[in-house]
Amino acid sequence: MLVVLLGYALFQSLPEQTAVYGQFCDLNFGRVLALIMAVTSVLAVLTQAAWLQNIAFVMFAAFWIQGLAVLHWLRANKRMPVFVLIASYALLPILNVLLVAAFAVVGYTDAWFNYRARSVAA
Repeated sequence: MLVVLLGYALFQSLPEQTAVYGQFCDLNFGRVLALIMAVTSVLAVLTQAAWLQNIAFVMFAAFWIQGLAVLHWLRANKRMPVFVLIASYALLPILNVLLVAAFAVVGYTDAWFNYRARSVAA
């Protein structure tokens, strides 16, 4: 997460930055990381190697962040009321595992199917 924030800060400091790109709503880790996560997850299940399980978990957490970016994109484009965004963050400590898993699945499938670009095109 620190690397993402540092990269964003460096991006914003570019001389000709117009602030059109680089928003959290546009965060997309892409298909390459999604494929790497799929491969490491399958290998972790098959081999029961702890280090593979740890890598798969960290990548799962990254796609949770992308799922949150999708949620913020929905709010920024007025496709979701602000109450849903507030409720998601308020319920996060209570429904931690459920919400993290749900957002990670949304983020992972967004990496493959790019919901945001399809929604804009439609």
